[in-house]
Amino acid sequence: MKLWISRHGFAGKPSADPKVERERPLKPEGIAMVKAIGQAMLDAGEQPKIVFCSPYTRTTMSADILGGMLGISVNVVGDMAPQRPLTPALQSLIGVTGSEQMKRVLLVGHVDNTSPCMTDLGTNDDWNDLVMAECRRVKIDRDTLEWSLKWGVKPSDLGLRDVTG
Repeated sequence: MKLWISRHGFAGKPSADPKVERERPLKPEGIAMVKAIGQAMLDAGEQPKIVFCSPYTRTTMSADILGGMLGISVNVVGDMAPQRPLTPALQSLIGVTGSEQMKRVLLVGHVDNTSPCMTDLGTNDDWNDLVMAECRRVKIDRDTLEWSLKWGVKPSDLGLRDVTG
């Protein structure tokens, strides 16, 4: 399975108010980051077949931009919200057979669930936290769940500012 994992673009400072946090949109800088990443994906021939994303506004905006640029459908998944373990959802996707789309999946999520998920899978422990809008492609063995990093791009590779946090 080819899996692209991306973090949402820059959406400003987090809020202590859960409603505001769920609805926090991308800032113009975040939109520019995601568009640059999408263009880099196109230029490199990195072409997923389907996108799954968290229901938070900043991730759906990021996924919609990438999906539009790559010409693929976007699916919002509640189990991908922050502070929800992503590993079960990913293992479910990995287990789906017979679908060409499920062999080339892009997940757009949050640092607090993407990093633990990649650490949980297989035996590879070379995963560092994604910066905002960064995208990486890994190859995952469906039987062993071992993964290896095959490609990646972050905003600083494209002349933009990397944002963490």
